[in-house]
Amino acid sequence: MNNAGLKVKTKTIYLYVLPFFLLFIIAFVIPLLMAFGISFTNWRGGNKIDFIALDNYIKLVKDETFWMSFLNNLKFMALMLVFQIGLAFVFAIVVQNKRVKFQGFHRRVIFLPSVLSSVVVAMIWQIVYNKDIGLISAIMEKIGMEDIVPLWLDDPKIVIYSLAIVLIWQFVGQYVIIMMAGFQNVDTSLMEAAKIDGASYSQTVRYVTLPLMKPTLSVCVTLCVSGCMKLFDTIYAMTGGGPGRSSTVTALYAYDVAFKTKQLSYASAVSIGMIILSVILIGGVSRIFREKEEQ
Repeated sequence: MNNAGLKVKTKTIYLYVLPFFLLFIIAFVIPLLMAFGISFTNWRGGNKIDFIALDNYIKLVKDETFWMSFLNNLKFMALMLVFQIGLAFVFAIVVQNKRVKFQGFHRRVIFLPSVLSSVVVAMIWQIVYNKDIGLISAIMEKIGMEDIVPLWLDDPKIVIYSLAIVLIWQFVGQYVIIMMAGFQNVDTSLMEAAKIDGASYSQTVRYVTLPLMKPTLSVCVTLCVSGCMKLFDTIYAMTGGGPGRSSTVTALYAYDVAFKTKQLSYASAVSIGMIILSVILIGGVSRIFREKEEQ
């Protein structure tokens, strides 16, 4: 291909990319910069805006509710990393097994909750958790345990675990698909060689498959961390952050500050703080995986 043809092809690529780049600028970069600018003011709506420098950020650092909300994010993150990605790895191995029939059907069933609206998922699980008509309550009643049915969404001690079950069920399917794609890049000859050397199936998975899946696991962990930091819709629909603040996460706290107390500038500071913490966590995860891959 001559230089003229290469220039035309490059120009065509830029023209295709340009609309998405402009959309990214308009929908993400500009609002982010505006929020960052507003966070240095005391704006509550209207035309009155006074510059207050770092007052909002000083308030944020001392805000116990914000840090409690961030701690809830970390609790969800720990549960998701262990159970969501762990179960996804197990499901992917099982579904990939040649002995399993109807693999396509199993993949669709596992992935189905991921395409459902969070509001729909919330409604389904509110019914499941309902003490009077819920599925769990009915089962416990049948086995004579109706007196100890917990208040799944109304008990501050267990509400995060109740919500975590919902989130694991909803999104485990997307990690299963990513894991299965990662398995396609694993050299089967290495697994066969391990079996010939006398390694059991579990040993093959642990010492051969798992190390070769590090790049895929890195993607899954990064997506999981970022997803846990932006949790909002399912929690908002099921508990609204309650009871009290026991299930409030940072995004939900920013929403409450902005639309319930009308502190729009402080809500912007909360959002920027959430972004900074997310970048730190994701950067830390990426560095850990990069160091392991270099070893």
